[in-house]
Amino acid sequence: MATTHGKVTSLSLSRAIGKVYVHSSGIIAGFPLESDHAFLLYRDGSAPIAIDPTEMVKRNWLIGLLQRALGDQLSVTISHSTDEDAEVRGVTLHAPK
Repeated sequence: MATTHGKVTSLSLSRAIGKVYVHSSGIIAGFPLESDHAFLLYRDGSAPIAIDPTEMVKRNWLIGLLQRALGDQLSVTISHSTDEDAEVRGVTLHAPK
């Protein structure tokens, strides 16, 4: 599992797919580094299947945290898978400095 630290720039939520976009910046070896990342919150596809209630609660909790981070411009740390889709596994909000 990997982590990315930054600020949420947008959320894209639909019935089939949910994504969060994060802008991260920092200094590595004395050089400024800025990058934008897209993370997958969920992918339900077009099949009308029932979503596990536990998964739905987790999904809603993550979306609520990300909405707060976006609205209040709080920094977040996103824990995510290292595969191509970079699926969100967890979110940590950070207090303003």
